[in-house]
Amino acid sequence: MLRPALQNLVGLKALIGVEIGVLYGGHAIEIMKELNIKKFYLIDDFSTGGAKLEAAAKENLKDYNQVVLCVEDSTTFEPPEPVDFVYIDGDHSYEAVRKDLNIWDDKTKIMLSGHDYSSNEPGVIRAVNEFCRLKNYNLHRELSDWWILKGE
Repeated sequence: MLRPALQNLVGLKALIGVEIGVLYGGHAIEIMKELNIKKFYLIDDFSTGGAKLEAAAKENLKDYNQVVLCVEDSTTFEPPEPVDFVYIDGDHSYEAVRKDLNIWDDKTKIMLSGHDYSSNEPGVIRAVNEFCRLKNYNLHRELSDWWILKGE
């Protein structure tokens, strides 16, 4: 089932997206089954799972031609084209989420979003709330998802 933030993209065609935090690739596969994805940049440095996790993700994603697996830090990756949406679910520390928000904001056309907006992840809540106040963005939340619709 598609997470709440991503339901905003249902019906849109040829989306170019980014997911920060790949793990085994399961969430990315779910997204590709539900949305019309033209290109999907999956970014993870695999620092918490190492080579075994990276190998498992590559194996799970090998049949998806629209996937570009980027094994690097999300703050250094430069997409070769503007992206429609970003889903942030990598490092949940305040500093990491704050950096991702600031770096990806100008590169994203439709929606900036993420996961783990919950009391278990106070760094996510703080970074997202501060960012929305600073940019005067409307913050949407459902379950542990959060999202910002650009131009709203």
